[in-house]
Amino acid sequence: MKTLVCDSSSLISLSESCNLGVLSFLKQKFGVDFVIPPFVQKEIVERPSRVGKFAFSAARLKHLLTERTLRVASVPSLSFETRKILSTANSLFYHQKPLTILQQGEAECLALLKPLNAKALVIDEKTTRLLVEDPQKLFSIMLSEHDAVKATEQNLGFFKKEFPYPNLRSTELLAFAAENGFFESYGSDENDIFHSAVYALRYSGCSISQKEIDDYQKIRV
Repeated sequence: MKTLVCDSSSLISLSESCNLGVLSFLKQKFGVDFVIPPFVQKEIVERPSRVGKFAFSAARLKHLLTERTLRVASVPSLSFETRKILSTANSLFYHQKPLTILQQGEAECLALLKPLNAKALVIDEKTTRLLVEDPQKLFSIMLSEHDAVKATEQNLGFFKKEFPYPNLRSTELLAFAAENGFFESYGSDENDIFHSAVYALRYSGCSISQKEIDDYQKIRV
């Protein structure tokens, strides 16, 4: 069974765009094990359930936990590794003071990858993806926003080295599901539905460029 560790950003994008069925589809068809750490459960269920405009999304995500499409996982080293990750990330860049670029939920996701032998991290949030994939590009972006930003050079490559895992966005999960029949019940409208769903994800929080949107428009499922 392929284990994917999921950050709240992707789950919220899928929920807000009415695409949560992708998770059930991939679990049933390919045996994907969708895992979240304890703090992500707080972010997607406990906290939003107390806010009216987010409560419906929280209820849908809670249902996925109840039916075991999603599951909460922890490991003995989670607290220690999470603190280490947060400390390293949030002392990486300085602009008069250390810049906070990583939050608890994202750090817990990273801390779970190795112990669970995960295949990938599912995350829509751009900063964390760049931190792992291309920290130098993240530094360049930080420089464009803060002229005097400094980087702790010895830590710049830490995340790319320690977390050599693919990062998947909600759009990539959707595209894979679509190419394997997720929208086939729509018949001749299958492609239009898929392309519309990609747009919906973009406007539900997924960090995706217009060029990437255009590339998805060329895909025929």
